[in-house]
This record gives sequence, C-alpha cells and structure tokens, in this order.
Amino acid sequence: MVQFSSYKINIRTDTLQSAISKKSDNHKLSSKTLDKLQKIINSQFQLNVQEIDHILGHKQISRSANQKAISQFISQISGITANKKSCAIYHKLAVWKENAQTLIQTKKHQENGEKSIGNGARGRVYRSGDSVIKKFKTFDPIAAQHEISMCNLYNFKSNNPVPNAVIINNTIKMPFIEGKVPTAIEIRDGIAQLHEKGFFIADAKPANFLVTEDNKIVPVDFGLMFTAENLISLDKNIKIEIVRDYIKGGYRCIPSELKPAYIQQIKQLDQRLSNDSPVRSLNIKELKKSGFM
Repeated sequence: MVQFSSYKINIRTDTLQSAISKKSDNHKLSSKTLDKLQKIINSQFQLNVQEIDHILGHKQISRSANQKAISQFISQISGITANKKSCAIYHKLAVWKENAQTLIQTKKHQENGEKSIGNGARGRVYRSGDSVIKKFKTFDPIAAQHEISMCNLYNFKSNNPVPNAVIINNTIKMPFIEGKVPTAIEIRDGIAQLHEKGFFIADAKPANFLVTEDNKIVPVDFGLMFTAENLISLDKNIKIEIVRDYIKGGYRCIPSELKPAYIQQIKQLDQRLSNDSPVRSLNIKELKKSGFM
C-alpha cells in the first residue's frame, strides 16, 4: 500500500525544509505535492520556470542561469534531512541537487565562451573555439589517458594536421570537428576505414561519429576504441567496458565482414578478464545476437 502523509503543504508559509518534513514518511510523491514543492522553490529562491524545470528533471536548458540563486538552493538542499532515508523525497533531493549543479557548470562554461554540445551519462561536452572540452562527472585518469592516446594515434595515422588531445584540469581537450551525425548505414564505411588503420571500436553508434563537409566518416569518441596491439595492455576496467558495450549493442553497426575480427578481439578480452568478464552476467540471447556464441 502506498503511504501518504496527512500533513498538507502550505505554499504560503512553508519553507522547502518544512514542506519536505511534512512528506518525509511518503513512499511516493503525488503530482500535487511536486507542484507545491515547485512553487515553494520558486518563491524561496526566486528561480524562473525554466531553471526549476531543469532542477526537477522535466527538461534541460542551455541558457544562462541565476548562479547566485541556484548556489543558495544547492546550499539549502545540502542541509536538508529526511526522517527516513527510504522515503521518496530523500532520493529526489540528490537528483535535484545534481541537476542544479549542472546549471552552475553550464553558466561557468558559457562565461568562458564555451558552447554545450552534448550531455551523457559520464559528463558533458563543450565547444571552446577550435577545441572540444569533455568534463566528467567522475574523472578517471587512466580512462582519460587511454582516450587521448587513441585520439592522437588516430589523427597521426590519418595525417590530420591538428593539435594533440590533452588532459587539462581533469578534463579532456581535443580538436573540434565540424560535421553532422551519420546514419547507422553511413558509419559502416567509417568503421571499415577505422579497421584499415588498425582500430576497433566497441561502442559503434552514430552519435560517436560525424560526417564532415568532404563526406568523410570520422570518430569523435575514442573512449572505447582500441587496437590489436594494445589489447593486452588495456586497463581492466576499459576491457570490461569494451566487452560489455560490444555485446550489449555495439555489434549492430559493425559490417558483417568485420564481425569475425571483432569477435576474435572480444573473446581474447573475455579470456584475459576470466571471472571479471561481464560475459558471466549477460544472458545467452545477448551473447548469441552479438555473435559471441
């Protein structure tokens, strides 16, 4: 049975803390409760509708944000406690805080003349002049070093006269490429060209490639790219991600004539990972579809 508190929120007199306290026994939040909380946030912190929508997860905005008000909101919400950590609102607080922090980061990047390109599970990507800046939610120096190494090696083998990708202040800075996202069919040519240069890519999908003005299909995400030569020396976590991403869907865009070569690499990684291999937790249907079995 869904449990609801009998205490009603008063949007004229309640603060965010007192309103949350009234609903701290709830296992679920009604749309009416969320609407009242939104009005209290607006009244208490003077945030506009777009900013509140972003914080509550309704949609994302890329416009300038009221940094002072949002900072006050983050400070306030960091000090709010719920009576029971299992209550619905306790988990909402963490999400709202993280969303508010992305607004602060967006404003900082805009002040530096940077334009948001994308937002993913690992972090955000910005354009700054002729460079792309990748900022991570959790920075992994080993994974970052692997990514810039693959980027620089690709540009070297492609004779691209561009600056090297580098790590700066826990972010990756790499050359910006102008282009549009290819179709799943178009990137097959790009994957074939990668293979000719000695590269494999585990997360082969349109979002990780661009079609340039001269109709070249080029990679823009090098995190799960590798070569047969560096297969053995890869970090264990990168090996795990490569195996998992390929079997979970990366195989779909690989040209059929290249799949045997890819499977050979994936099986080598599986053997080296042994009990740490994600293959142990994947179902037979996924393994068969990917060609692993």
